[in-house]
Amino acid sequence: MEDIIIGIPGRWSTQAEIISSVNESQYLLCSSNQVKDLRQNQNYHFEVYDYDPQLSKAFSLAGRQSLNKQDLEAIDSHTYTVYITAPGGSIESAYRAMEVSGKLLTCGGLAIKVESSGIAHCFQDWLTLTMQQDIFSIYKAYVTLIGNDGTYYSCGMHNLGCRDAILKDNISPNEAAQLLEIFLLYLLNENPFIKDGDKFSTSPESKVYKVLHQDCDLYSPDNYFHNSFGMWELAPEWNPSEVVSQIPENSD
Repeated sequence: MEDIIIGIPGRWSTQAEIISSVNESQYLLCSSNQVKDLRQNQNYHFEVYDYDPQLSKAFSLAGRQSLNKQDLEAIDSHTYTVYITAPGGSIESAYRAMEVSGKLLTCGGLAIKVESSGIAHCFQDWLTLTMQQDIFSIYKAYVTLIGNDGTYYSCGMHNLGCRDAILKDNISPNEAAQLLEIFLLYLLNENPFIKDGDKFSTSPESKVYKVLHQDCDLYSPDNYFHNSFGMWELAPEWNPSEVVSQIPENSD
């Protein structure tokens, strides 16, 4: 089982106020160590941590363009952070965790950080992604792209029950991000059967990559970022005539 861990800082006056505000919300029931989604009859582990002076910096690094100066100043003034641990490993369970954390966010939270992938979102972005209820939004909620100097990879696909992808090629970061995103959304939308050595390209005119399975050795097994499903390596190929699988560039 892949656990999804989500952190929500807020400016509550006491821990008792957190529990009270959650219990006053629709369909959630909260105790000192558990929050229950009454609609799904699903329990989530629930913890509250005191003020962390490094939290706004962590959100700044993980938030990319999602968090502005005002968001970070608000996070810096937080009093507590709520953490929930939810079952992951599938698109359905990942979406349920989005809904529950979104409801917790509206009970006095300021922003969201997915600790099991290292990506953060401002208040409104998380609620918007949750309301849209599509594969692309779930992907954007949980998956981040990392890399430079010719090595690029995704982190967070394990939350959705899929392998991450890694690419080693002399291309720009923007090109790498586009290629990885197209490939990952192809996995999520089509759930294709891929054999080691199959070929992938975004179009007949684009560079061809050989798809190879590998274990996730970027993070140790006890790290929240570790993907127990493994990774797909996209290895550059140079013979377009051997392409087995192609998808259009705008397939998402």
